[in-house]
Amino acid sequence: MFSICSHGFRTAIWKNRFASWAIGYLMSETLRNIPIGTIAILTSIEGNPEFIRRLNELGFLPGTKFTLLRRAPFGGPVEVSYGNTRIAFRPDASVTIHIHVLS
Repeated sequence: MFSICSHGFRTAIWKNRFASWAIGYLMSETLRNIPIGTIAILTSIEGNPEFIRRLNELGFLPGTKFTLLRRAPFGGPVEVSYGNTRIAFRPDASVTIHIHVLS
């Protein structure tokens, strides 16, 4: 769901049982840029539809609060934890995972 803010920017709005918030695309970060141990919320995934479908099947959906646990060197796999689940995946160059950092 998208809306236009008072400044004319496109804004994604996610609502779930925990909170309501609006996240602007121009201020969003990506999974590649955050340090290990960061707690964040997944806002969107862009790129390969098969990769996105697989992450969605694993429960890694927009609005999910997660922690970045590990990152392999040289663009290798990352490990994230959300709820009682831990997954590791290798985001390739064609996939961008947008997040909102909480801490």
